[in-house]
Amino acid sequence: MNVKFASKFFLSLSICIILISCNNQEKEYSNLQNIISACEKEIQANPDYDSRIQVCNNAINSINKFLQDFSSGQQVDLARISLQSWETKKEDLTNKINDLHHRLNNLLESKVKEAASKKHVFSNITKIEAPKPTINKQGYKIIVNNTYQIRMEGILLGRISKLSVHVTGWIDQEKDEVHVSNDVKIEE
Repeated sequence: MNVKFASKFFLSLSICIILISCNNQEKEYSNLQNIISACEKEIQANPDYDSRIQVCNNAINSINKFLQDFSSGQQVDLARISLQSWETKKEDLTNKINDLHHRLNNLLESKVKEAASKKHVFSNITKIEAPKPTINKQGYKIIVNNTYQIRMEGILLGRISKLSVHVTGWIDQEKDEVHVSNDVKIEE
């Protein structure tokens, strides 16, 4: 009779543990959904790419914590799907800001070439060096300042000219646009 009692006791205890675990998983998943909902609102409200990428990291970390604590169940499957979605969002945002930086750098270099060619009309650019730019943020704008070192060779006499060309451009994160200032400074 004690064996039957012990068997029923352990069966009842196991069922209670499973029910508590399920309730805990549901509670934690509900908390996770609240975190994810707040993250989605933050991404929609904030045009700053660095902040949005950090929000994605926060969501990914929260989902990973949930997945470390629980290994099976419907909520775990939903969390895995959500994790993939947030990883994709983060990758898309990273690619977008990298593309904006690339576009801005191309525009800055074009502006430099144009300014140098106007300064020495009968010369060809033989070398362009661009040291690391200075990057600052002002609100939702990323301001990029750079001074390019240009080497030019005259077409007629082969005269060598060396120029320093300073240009400024910015990324408008609210509009996903890049702009270059018309104010170009050239030093010989």
